[in-house]
Amino acid sequence: MVLIFLGGPIKANSIIGIKQVSLIEYDEQLCSSELVIIRGDLAKLTKITTPELYKKGLKIRIDGAFRTLNWICRGVIDNNLNVSYLFKELEQLFIAKKFQELYLKLDFLIKKYPLNLDQYLPGSASKKDTKVGMKIYQHYCHGCHLSHNDQIKMPALSLEIMAKNLSSEEFIARMIAGVKGNGVIALRNPLSRKDISSIYSYLLYKE
Repeated sequence: MVLIFLGGPIKANSIIGIKQVSLIEYDEQLCSSELVIIRGDLAKLTKITTPELYKKGLKIRIDGAFRTLNWICRGVIDNNLNVSYLFKELEQLFIAKKFQELYLKLDFLIKKYPLNLDQYLPGSASKKDTKVGMKIYQHYCHGCHLSHNDQIKMPALSLEIMAKNLSSEEFIARMIAGVKGNGVIALRNPLSRKDISSIYSYLLYKE
């Protein structure tokens, strides 16, 4: 089994490297995360109060997600023909604007392949971990994810507001799939489970 470390590059402020994650497990959690994110974006897209310009950006993001979803989720698709067909159907429903049916099928897949939240939840972070989470956030996240301007097409929304308003499942999914690494780590998320838990804890209780 090939093992990877989620996050060597962050170094000084990070508690990364404590946990090793197999490539198979990483792909599974990435697949589950992408499904949760698409469902969350779809919910925003169909919400009446969502600004029109932001909706345009959401459509672009969802369309882009479907272009890579089958590859990301190949581990579950390749082992089940019925599931493979269902995954192919998702993009077709989006193109046909059958959003309610799409939402239900996404919900079904998310329940079938749930995101394992163990070790990601803020309750597992100590006070020391939370301080580390603060340092990671301030050094790597704060610059882009400070304001919460959803009046533009592709906003970098406030992580603090997201942490306090999204479900734990969706926030963690966005932290898993939304953070990219570099070529050295095959573009994988450089944040470990402990890092995400620590950042989440800091943001939740930040005044």
